Amino acid sequence: MERPVSSFKLRLYFFIGVIICHAVAPLIPAFDTSHLVLLNPVDNLPRPKTSPLSLSHGIVDERMEDSPKLLPSLGLRWDTLHYRDVALHGTYAYEHQYAFSLGVPIVLRLVQSGKEILFSLVLPSSPGFMNIELRSWLSDIINAFLVAMLASQPCLALYRLTEKLTRSKDFSYLTLLVHVLMGAPPVIIRSSYAEPFFAWFTFEGLNAYHEQRYLVSSLYFGLATAFRTNGLLLPCFILYGLLVHPILLEFLATISTSTALQLADIPTHLHRAAKKLRISMLIYSGLLTMISLSPFLAQQYIAYLTFCQSSTPRPWCDSHIPLIYSFVQSHYWDVGLWRYWTIAQIPNFLLAMPILILAFSSIVWFIIASSRGIRFVKRREVDMSSLGPTLSPSMSLVLLPYALHALVLSLVLFTAAHVQIALRMLPAATPWV
Repeated sequence: MERPVSSFKLRLYFFIGVIICHAVAPLIPAFDTSHLVLLNPVDNLPRPKTSPLSLSHGIVDERMEDSPKLLPSLGLRWDTLHYRDVALHGTYAYEHQYAFSLGVPIVLRLVQSGKEILFSLVLPSSPGFMNIELRSWLSDIINAFLVAMLASQPCLALYRLTEKLTRSKDFSYLTLLVHVLMGAPPVIIRSSYAEPFFAWFTFEGLNAYHEQRYLVSSLYFGLATAFRTNGLLLPCFILYGLLVHPILLEFLATISTSTALQLADIPTHLHRAAKKLRISMLIYSGLLTMISLSPFLAQQYIAYLTFCQSSTPRPWCDSHIPLIYSFVQSHYWDVGLWRYWTIAQIPNFLLAMPILILAFSSIVWFIIASSRGIRFVKRREVDMSSLGPTLSPSMSLVLLPYALHALVLSLVLFTAAHVQIALRMLPAATPWV
């Protein structure tokens, strides 16, 4: 039985969930108490005097001085502490903050500015107790409404994408339910994280990619990259759709008609198919890739102007490719190949193992099912039912970029990142998991 999805009901459920979470959260002892510590980084951290991106030249905006207005203390956890600090200053105040993209701080400032304008229009300006309480209640309702809207968007986008790929409303509905339980929505209900924004724009971009609206897709991917740096992988979908997929289709047509295809002939056939690509398509795909990467490139350029044009440039400025992001991740956050592989991190690996096993096992299943489909094409006399679970070559080509994307993300998380973030990153970054 096919299940239609009501966007109104989904948003209503999230709204109720947000209200319940905010009511119950103060009664539960916090596992992470970092929100109780004032955000005053030590003085020896590199800090620019000014920044080209600064909205207030490194000085906290007067409207943002009261940080609880910007973000309630209940929402201050982990990365949100840094997002709040960047939002308060209107720019990156310290070098280590360049590990975090600007998307969430910009949203925090815009939402707070919008609420201040609304309050000035509908509430009296007297500083009485009732006015303060009314502002607090109204702010909570606005926050709950915005969170419900945001939490539902990636779910609905994922539902549409899954329906396009599988043409099954039941499976799409099941995918939506799983994403609600293990994906980005629970994160945003509890704290202001980048994952729901990233998931929303990623899935919308993949919807546009599947419909071959590559320009729209690149714009969505650019928005996703503004919230998480692992969006740098998303333009690979565009490159696949414009360049790789046509080559593989041509090659697939060749092997389906060839009766004696040798392994040594594969490079020749691929080269022959690649020669049919037009130069204009190469240029177009390059431009779309630049659009998708532009938020990250802008962040790196701003950091270069801030830290490398001064009298005392930072060490990373002398690198062949002076990127602050890789330096900050390595120097401040200890991110690098095998660095997390220590005995002390075994609990975190165990925590992330279920979702990583799910990702790797599904990719193995995809490889096996795809290879069976190719065997069936080459040997038409073989009964497909005798081969076991099988994917047709055309469907394999459709799913191939999703599988490769999930594989790269999973390998990076397993070998070179803080592995526990796989729990919130994989469901937000790829529809494969």
